[in-house]
Amino acid sequence: MGPFKLPKLGHDKSDEHEPSPSILLNLPNEILDLIVAEFDEPDIISVGRLCRRLNQVAFGHHFFKPRPRPPNPPEYFLYDPTAFYIGAYRHTQWTFDTLDAVRMALFTKPKMHCINTRFSQAFPGEVQKVANFFDTKPVLHSVFLELPYGPGPAGLTRNWKKKRDEVLPEDLVKHRKSTYRLLNSLTQIRGDPVHLGNELMIDINQGVLLDDEATEPDFPPYDGPLLTTVTMITFTYSSFLFQTPFRQWTLDSLNACRLRRLVLEDVDIGPHLERLSLIHLEEVILRSRSVTQVQFNRFLSRHPTLLDVIIFRIASVDPHSAAAREAKAAIEYGALPKTRELTMHGDYLNHWLNTPGTLAALVSCRVEGSPAPTTLQDILHSFSGRNTIHSVHLPLCAMSNTQDWSLFPKSTRAEPKLKSITRIDIGLPMGWTMTPDRLDGIVASVALFPEVKSVSVWPATKHQEWGERFRTMLKANCPKLLWTIFDFEQYACDALSGLAEDHSEGVLV
Repeated sequence: MGPFKLPKLGHDKSDEHEPSPSILLNLPNEILDLIVAEFDEPDIISVGRLCRRLNQVAFGHHFFKPRPRPPNPPEYFLYDPTAFYIGAYRHTQWTFDTLDAVRMALFTKPKMHCINTRFSQAFPGEVQKVANFFDTKPVLHSVFLELPYGPGPAGLTRNWKKKRDEVLPEDLVKHRKSTYRLLNSLTQIRGDPVHLGNELMIDINQGVLLDDEATEPDFPPYDGPLLTTVTMITFTYSSFLFQTPFRQWTLDSLNACRLRRLVLEDVDIGPHLERLSLIHLEEVILRSRSVTQVQFNRFLSRHPTLLDVIIFRIASVDPHSAAAREAKAAIEYGALPKTRELTMHGDYLNHWLNTPGTLAALVSCRVEGSPAPTTLQDILHSFSGRNTIHSVHLPLCAMSNTQDWSLFPKSTRAEPKLKSITRIDIGLPMGWTMTPDRLDGIVASVALFPEVKSVSVWPATKHQEWGERFRTMLKANCPKLLWTIFDFEQYACDALSGLAEDHSEGVLV
C-alpha cells in the first residue's frame, strides 16, 4: 500500500488549480458555526487548541525565514506589558522584520515586554496597525533612525550602488528630501495611537551627503519640533543635522525636549553649543574633535543639573598656550555643582579641578589620555582637597617616562593626603611587560591611598606571572585592601592563594 494522501477537498483531481486555505477565511461565521456544531463539547475545545497550535506553527514557519529588509527605514521600539511576541530574540528584545509578524503577539509564548519592528516614513498609519494587534495601546519607547551608512559620498554611493563621480545634483536633492521626510515623521508622533513612554529615546545614526553650497530647499515646514517627552537623544556621525537645511529644526527640537541624556558621537556641533539650553540635562557624552575646550566649558557651565559628564577625544591644545588659558577662563565659578561622575582628559580635567567652587559633589573621577606626570600630580593634589571623591581611574601609562614608575618620585614635591579614596582603577600601557621596578613603582603609587579597598588593573597582560606578588605587596602596603581585580578577574585579599571570584561590584568600566 502506498503512502496515504489527503484528498483535495471540493475539487476533482483534474482541477487546474490547488484549493487555497485562504478560501476558508472568507466563510461567514454562520457556516463556521454549523461546522463546529457537529463536534462534541470536548472536541470543540480540542479543535480550538489545535487551531491555536497551527497558528503558531504556520506563522512561525513563515516569519522565521530570512526576509529582506527595506533600505534604511526608521526603526521604532514598542513596549506592551499585555502581549506575547514572536521574532528574533536579540539583546533582551524580540525583533520583527515585518509588521504582519507582530500579529503573532496574540498567539505565542513566552510573554515579553518589548518588541522591535521597522516602519517606513508613513509611521502614524503603520503604527495604528500595530496598535490594533494589542488589547491596550503599545508604549513607544525609542526610535532608531538609521540613514545611509557612512558620512559623505562613501555612504551615499554604497547605498545607491553608484561611483563617487556618478552622483548627480538631482541625486543630492532627492536624498535630502528623503531625509526631510524621515525627520518629519518623528514630529508626527504625538501620542496617538501609542502611549508615549516617560523616557523616549531617539537615536539618529550615520550621515547624509549634502552639496558644498547647500541652500534651504523648497521643503514644506516641519510639523513641529520633536515631542517634548523625548528624554534621550544620540547623534552618531550626523553632523548634517547641524547644517542647512536641518539645523534650525534640530536646535529647536533639542531645546523643546526635556532631555536628560545627550550623546554626540563625531558630530560637528561646536559652533552651535551656545544655542542650546537644556535645563533638565543630567548626562552628556561627547566624542568629537571638532568641539573646542572653550565651547564645551561654556556649555557645561550653563547646565548645573548635570550629574554625569563623559568627554573623549575633544580637540586638544597645549596646556600652556593662550587657548588653554581661554578655556580655563570659560569655566564659571561654582559650575557643575551636582556632577557626581566625571570623565575627561587629564589636562582638561586639571582646569576644572583647579577652578574654585566647581564640582562640589564629585564622587568618581576618570582621568583619560596620557597626561604628563606633573599633570597627574596636580590632579592628585586637587583630589586631596576634595573629601567627596571615593573612586578614581589613573592612566599610569604616563609614568612610563619616569625612572621609577611611581606617581611621586623622591625628587618631586610632597605627596598629597588622599584619605577619602577607596577605589582605584589603574590603566596600564598596551603591549608592555611588567618588570620588578615597574611593579614597585605602581605599588608605591597605590600606597598613597591609605583607605583604598579595591584596586583594578587593566589591561593586566600575563598577570598570572606577577599577580600573586603584586597582591601580596598591595596587602602589605594597603592594610584596608579587600579586592584586587585583573581585567575581569576578582581576588579577595584575605585569600591570596585562592581562586578568582565573581565580581559583582568594583568592576573597571
